[in-house]
Amino acid sequence: MRRLKKNQILLFTQKPGRTVLAMTLPVLGTAIAEPLTSLADTCFLARLGSTPVASLGIATSILSGSFWILNFIGVGIQTLAANAEGEGDRDLLQKRGATALLMAGLLSIIMAALLPFLDSIAGLMGASGELQATTVDYMRIRLLGAPAVLVGFAAFGILRGIQDMRTPLYISAGINALNIILDPLMIFGMGPFPEMGVAGAAWASVISQWLGLAWAFTAVRKKIGFRPVLHRPTLVYLLSTGRDMFIRTGSLNVFLALATRTATLAGTQTAAAHQGIRQVWFFTALLLDAYAVVGQSLVAYFLGKGDRAMAKKAAAFTMGWSIVSGFFMTGVLLAIKGPASALLMPPDALTLISGAWIISCLCQPLNALCFATDGVHWGTGDYGFMRNAVVVSTAAGIAGLYLIDPESPDCLALIWLVCVGTIILRGILGFLRIWPGFGRAPLRTRRDT
Repeated sequence: MRRLKKNQILLFTQKPGRTVLAMTLPVLGTAIAEPLTSLADTCFLARLGSTPVASLGIATSILSGSFWILNFIGVGIQTLAANAEGEGDRDLLQKRGATALLMAGLLSIIMAALLPFLDSIAGLMGASGELQATTVDYMRIRLLGAPAVLVGFAAFGILRGIQDMRTPLYISAGINALNIILDPLMIFGMGPFPEMGVAGAAWASVISQWLGLAWAFTAVRKKIGFRPVLHRPTLVYLLSTGRDMFIRTGSLNVFLALATRTATLAGTQTAAAHQGIRQVWFFTALLLDAYAVVGQSLVAYFLGKGDRAMAKKAAAFTMGWSIVSGFFMTGVLLAIKGPASALLMPPDALTLISGAWIISCLCQPLNALCFATDGVHWGTGDYGFMRNAVVVSTAAGIAGLYLIDPESPDCLALIWLVCVGTIILRGILGFLRIWPGFGRAPLRTRRDT
């Protein structure tokens, strides 16, 4: 495995474009596997009507946002692991990995604190009556899988930090294949399973996540070893990273939750239509984010070796490939609008999606630029800048959402226009931080000043 990684890095110095693409493909497979499960959940529940789909949208908006906020462990340890790999310090790598895994386990306790407030949270999202009850039931079950999700984030970060992009692919594919198999059995009630509806989708996810965690932990232990130790410098770094990422991701998720709330206030059909488009948007976002994962590992690796010029070259090639893929994604999404919307949305919501779907499709190259620059900043450890850029862009987006009238017939299209506006602002700020590199830009060289 170590020989493969050395050859991979050597190949990048000779054929950077080819290497970035080769490293991205396994990450792309991982990225496809995860949102496919959410898309499958939406497809199955769409057969039950608008209320189950709308409840899934509200619940996943809240839970995914909460998990996303705590994903700073995975992001932080990936950079630290890649640095240690670049330095060739195996003992340090093991200490950093163990600290991240233990910290993730402890943080999963925080998720349990949400339990007493789930009814209130669903109410704040605009849900009431049957919609609120279904949403709360789903979230209560999914919280049982919180430790598996968070420790899994850390395990994937460690593996990607040592340039192993394939193992997370295999694990993620296994988790999500099992989830998709369990979904119809537990949602509709087949064989030994009773009919559970939305709760069945939640149980399918929880079972799959715990089995996936066992696989991921075994892989980390095999590749770098595991000693239950807390490495103080790693703990301090991750907590510092957590502070910036908490603010960054928290503000982003507040914006996304408010977008879902605005759609919910416009009506159950609008909420269901928004959920369908949102699932496709997150699917493409995770695909494009594959380049960010590779860019992060390469940039952090070369910075660990003290080669700033090669780190900047890695940033350029990952961003270039990402933007090209974004244009390709736009074409694909425009072509599949009809069948995709029919699969993901109940019939009474289909008339609402046209303008919003087109807007979400056209923003794909902008998403690509935004996500690729995120990966570069993760690799350089420039978390403070990322925090500030997202806070500024989401503040502007939240202001835009409050200007939208839920009674407007164009409400859904306006929501997605505001979403695109935040992406544009984030992408511009992220790009300028790298080229020409304003402020204390980590990749700026003396020749750039």
